[in-house]
Amino acid sequence: MSFSFTVGSGSSQSAKLTDGTYYMLCERAEIKSTKAGTGRYLECTFEIVDGPMKGRRVWMRYNFDNPSEKAVEIALGQLSELALAVGFAKDDKLSDPSQLLELPFVGTIEGKTNDRGNLEFSIVKYQKSENVELKKKIIAKRIESAVQSHTVSDSEVPF
Repeated sequence: MSFSFTVGSGSSQSAKLTDGTYYMLCERAEIKSTKAGTGRYLECTFEIVDGPMKGRRVWMRYNFDNPSEKAVEIALGQLSELALAVGFAKDDKLSDPSQLLELPFVGTIEGKTNDRGNLEFSIVKYQKSENVELKKKIIAKRIESAVQSHTVSDSEVPF
């Protein structure tokens, strides 16, 4: 197999992400320990699922277990807003981060320059998505993915 391309062809990156309101979903959620080892946070990867920024991602960290009470208060507030936006009720108890996965919501993101001079985006507002067609597309995608990933063994075939 050879490797070949024309210099100047293609695009080095898609359109730059901008502040705005987008249809999103959480595609990954993982609990991690802080660097200092004094707490834990939920790291989530969110994907924009519709519009011109479709496919772009935003990463968030929610410090739900931290020596700083203020950090915990902020994290739990943000997680509550996210949970309400994806369809949970006010007093529902979430016990596993996977409960937040693949559920659409409307997220407002803003970019800020960090200490290293890089632009970082974060979700500043979470709202319910009323886009029924988008929800149908996401459900169909889930079903298709589940069907494609399921292999049938000889023991499952009834004849």
